[in-house]
Amino acid sequence: MTNDTEPEGITARALAELQRLESGVFQFGQRVRLFLQQLPAELPEPLAATPSVTNPLDQSYLHMVFRTPDEVVSWATWLGEPVKRVDQNDAVFTSATGCVDALHLYVGCMTLRSQSAEQTTAAEDGDH
Repeated sequence: MTNDTEPEGITARALAELQRLESGVFQFGQRVRLFLQQLPAELPEPLAATPSVTNPLDQSYLHMVFRTPDEVVSWATWLGEPVKRVDQNDAVFTSATGCVDALHLYVGCMTLRSQSAEQTTAAEDGDH
């Protein structure tokens, strides 16, 4: 009989944990791959997409970065989730989180205050 503190018990537990991690990462990778291959054509394409593996694995997510807050709003609407805006000194962060086919998504963008002012001025100039 092997004691859990003996090298064989420790090794067996470590190998079992490794198997669980490998399986979870593989499944997460498959969900990300399928999602990216089937991005909704009616939505803006992300500027960047980064899979983020966490522990516990069921909290891993795909982080997608967009150019404008409007693009984030489009994705949030599609996900059926609210948009979150966080004002900082120099920037505004616009984001939403959701889940599609057991894949957690984080969509967001950062707008610098100077960019935001330029966009507002351009929009106002276009209205005249």
